Amino acid sequence: IDPETAHARKPDHDYALLARKVDATARLSFGGAPIVDIDSTQPYAKVREAVSQVVCSALQAGEHKTAA
Repeated sequence: IDPETAHARKPDHDYALLARKVDATARLSFGGAPIVDIDSTQPYAKVREAVSQVVCSALQAGEHKTAA
């Protein structure tokens, strides 16, 4: 997500802090887990639907791992 979209969705949050969070998140590797790009500038409902589809597909494909 870009800082502008994040701030539009959470206008009560400090813009500079959101920008730092966006920058930090972009550098995370999540332990080598698969990362999926979703255009978060789309309307929230479309983003949520895209995320749901990715999660459902991963679960159906058995790509998830459970904690031991």
